[in-house]
Amino acid sequence: MITKEKLFDGRLDIVGDIHGEIGALDVLLDKLGYADDGSHSDGRRLVFVGDLIDRGPDSPAVVEKVMRLVKSGRAQCVLGNHELNILRDKSNSDNAWFFTESDHDCSMMNPASPEQGREFLKFFKQLPVVLERDDLRVVHATWNADSLAELERYDGDDRSTKRIYSHYREITDIGLKALGHMADHKREESEYGDKIHYGDNKPEEHWPDPEMLRAHAIVDEKQQMGNPVAVLTSGEEREAQSPYPAGGKFRFVDRRPWWNDYRDDKAVVIGHYWRAIDRRGLENLRESGKDVFEGIGAYEWLGPKRNVFCIDYCVGARALARKKGASCEGLKLGALRWPERVLVFDNRKNVVATRATVDPMKEENFMDNGHKTGHKAQSKTSQPNYQERNKRLSAIHAERVKALNRGVMKFYKEMNEMSRPIKK
Repeated sequence: MITKEKLFDGRLDIVGDIHGEIGALDVLLDKLGYADDGSHSDGRRLVFVGDLIDRGPDSPAVVEKVMRLVKSGRAQCVLGNHELNILRDKSNSDNAWFFTESDHDCSMMNPASPEQGREFLKFFKQLPVVLERDDLRVVHATWNADSLAELERYDGDDRSTKRIYSHYREITDIGLKALGHMADHKREESEYGDKIHYGDNKPEEHWPDPEMLRAHAIVDEKQQMGNPVAVLTSGEEREAQSPYPAGGKFRFVDRRPWWNDYRDDKAVVIGHYWRAIDRRGLENLRESGKDVFEGIGAYEWLGPKRNVFCIDYCVGARALARKKGASCEGLKLGALRWPERVLVFDNRKNVVATRATVDPMKEENFMDNGHKTGHKAQSKTSQPNYQERNKRLSAIHAERVKALNRGVMKFYKEMNEMSRPIKK
């Protein structure tokens, strides 16, 4: 396993999760101005955030293209959780194109040949977990310094991704067994297993009144958080307040929006989290659990310093949309241009400016995601001239793209000053 590599210098185009959508990738690269060999007239280079594969119609074509670009030195790519599944020999319905002898249906996917499978494995084994340079970091799901440090401390003889992942899972499971959680988990699975997994059934009909299974929550959380490979490639998780359906089964842990606690100055670009432009449309296609972007605009930077950006705009749901005869309009493959901080999409004509501000109409955002920003926010009812204040804040909101050039911290200072009650 390669933990970290140096990110390219110069101007970059950082491409979100592709999930086998070769058509979208070809269109996007053309719109970005790349020749077929990956060269760019302005000397730009490509970075992929992982999850090249699964779900879509032609994962082999996507991997072949990205692999060729990486080998030519014109692109870099980090390891995603879907590539990790391949390295772990974890077969499921999404990767039936690779595990062609499994029981899963791959009729809607172009299968990999045995020779391609061997080449893809070699390629995935060489992918770094993170890329970093002086002003920017790229990782698939989570920038977690403790997890990175733990991987760099690993001194086992076998440094394969599969072995390192298994090493941390084994250590975690020893502790869970010693505390009796694994035995409790087994009892819960025996009693509720048929209810937990609903497959293609409607979850509300399959288990109308789901119960919170505490042992499942504990085991799921500890197995995730105790494994640095899992944390970096599929995110931080915490015990949920109540069970919820997602991906064919009821889940007992929530994804944690780790960026709310990220306070480094260096920007981070991630994928993984299904950032929906049309959340309702996405939820009509699949149960997706808690929205980690609730209350945050689709083009907003994240975190207290507004320097984390998720570039996964749900192109991975297109296969399901086609199957259900639904629109793919809101399901996009995007690229973040750095350092310009603008977005280019495969199915949208105009370039979109990202935003490094909060929504001024949301009072709780003045508390900086739960952290004080220099004054205590008052309730709506206790603030004088509330409508006038919001009108003034809206004017700033409309200018937030211009504010990028003035610096994020200076803009926050102005926002905080404007958020104070207006004196009569």
